[in-house]
Amino acid sequence: MRRHWVATEPHASLLEAERLMRLARIRQIPVVVDGVLVGLLAHHALLRASLERLLATGTSAARHGLMSAIPVAAVMDPRPPVLTPDATLRDAAARMLDAQLACLPVCETDDGDARRMVGLVVESDLLRRAYGSAGASVG
Repeated sequence: MRRHWVATEPHASLLEAERLMRLARIRQIPVVVDGVLVGLLAHHALLRASLERLLATGTSAARHGLMSAIPVAAVMDPRPPVLTPDATLRDAAARMLDAQLACLPVCETDDGDARRMVGLVVESDLLRRAYGSAGASVG
């Protein structure tokens, strides 16, 4: 599990999120407010929103303007699958495959609905550990 990750906020524009994702070379980005996971933005959802706008307008300049105006909250998955710190790597791999995601946030939950993000498991983490200790916990 990674304890340092790139995240965005729900009010950020899709254009800002797209730039972050490109710079960090990631396909999904957690959406976090004050350390609490509020969503997950997948690159394919961002592209779908972008393509819809591009087809409607026909120009890349218009796409740029629209992408700047659309907040991440409009496209993100507000209840992405998550792992708990005691989940195993097998649990992580199975959940990532089922959800068709390249990453999963690791969250501690409180008595309410808040999910405080404490880490992130990505495909490369699983690959690094695949042959050594597949039963180890992600935390």
